[in-house]
Amino acid sequence: MRFFVATFQVTHTPISTFEKLAVSFSSQSAAAVFFQKAFGDPAEILVLATCNRFEIFLACEDQFVTDDEGPFELFLEKLASAIELPCTSITDACLTYKDNEALHHLFKTVAGLNSIAIGETQIQGQIKDAFVQAKDAGQIGPLLIPIFESALKAGKHARHATGIDRARISLGQFAIDAIQGEAGLGPNSKVVILGTGKMAKNAATHVLGLGVTDITFLSSNPDKWQESLARYSTRVLPISSLPDLIPTADLIFSAYGTRKVFLTKKELEEKIKPHKPLYIIDIALPHDIDPAVQEIKNVHHVDIVSLKKREQKSDFIQVEQVKDAYAIIEDEMAQFIAERRIRYASSVISNFRRKAETIRQNEMEKAFRRLKPLDEQEKDVIQKLTYDIVSKILRQPTLTVKQKAKAGTLDAAYSRVLHEVFQEDER
Repeated sequence: MRFFVATFQVTHTPISTFEKLAVSFSSQSAAAVFFQKAFGDPAEILVLATCNRFEIFLACEDQFVTDDEGPFELFLEKLASAIELPCTSITDACLTYKDNEALHHLFKTVAGLNSIAIGETQIQGQIKDAFVQAKDAGQIGPLLIPIFESALKAGKHARHATGIDRARISLGQFAIDAIQGEAGLGPNSKVVILGTGKMAKNAATHVLGLGVTDITFLSSNPDKWQESLARYSTRVLPISSLPDLIPTADLIFSAYGTRKVFLTKKELEEKIKPHKPLYIIDIALPHDIDPAVQEIKNVHHVDIVSLKKREQKSDFIQVEQVKDAYAIIEDEMAQFIAERRIRYASSVISNFRRKAETIRQNEMEKAFRRLKPLDEQEKDVIQKLTYDIVSKILRQPTLTVKQKAKAGTLDAAYSRVLHEVFQEDER
């Protein structure tokens, strides 16, 4: 099996390209269907889209890929064509991983070790959701399902065993902590939160923990959310109320992620008080707030790109815990690879022996028809003779495959040869 990952992280990808990807493939199932049509039955594809990463996982059988060419380049060409961008715009922004490197990337990502906020909790749930959706839709099968099941198991193990999950940090919480030293949010602060989703609720919970009591949620359908947001002791207003809240706001937090810009530089300039600092956190993609607002005096603007440049500090996560999490991921991945090799070797050996047994039976029946009538004892002798001959012929090839699997030298090239030599006759 060959395994490929194409990943676009907001810190490596131009915002315009990233936003186009996010908008074009906002539905995991729609994206997977597109790529399934592009690559056909040999490929299994899963798409992961979050606020700061867009990743495509592709798996196919060895026989559909050679060392010099394969679906990966086509993969990127199709992607560029789909979102109407030059291929170089995709290849320059894309980080690519193949086979064991791709596995390593996925395992670390699930554990939160590739996140802007190390150990952040949301990524495992996001990957699990994408996996379940793709699995339920029949878009992935025996190639990707075991990989994602093992990665999710490894990520959970790394979090719990090392304690990096104790911080329970989300990207929104990390962003708020990043400005808290300057903003000093507390009982007298006023916070405006655009959106009512999980990220918005996590942000509300976090600022409540900082002592903030004046929180306003903004929604396109405020009546729908009044009751469910009551536990935050807050109010829910239409998004159109945002300009009127600017003069008294200390923090505007947004993770809405629609195609609409809810606040422009001009609108903010008209409403902001001249000497009052205003902190804006916009971790949505596409942007909810015009990034140009950072040009306004006393406006402190934070987005995903600027977050990446900030050093993560946590009272819960220590360097040694992160090292331990990496070690667990390495062990889990090594175990998965070893088990996969053994499963593959067992499959090859089974096919090998099944084909040999079919040939033995067919040739023996031909011999029986050419000979004079034999009694059961004579047939048994011939049966045992042919069986012993085949077993002795198969013994060394079987041992070789097992030894290569155990030693980790059952590589893609050797696998292709085995498949071609020992595949069952389809005639």
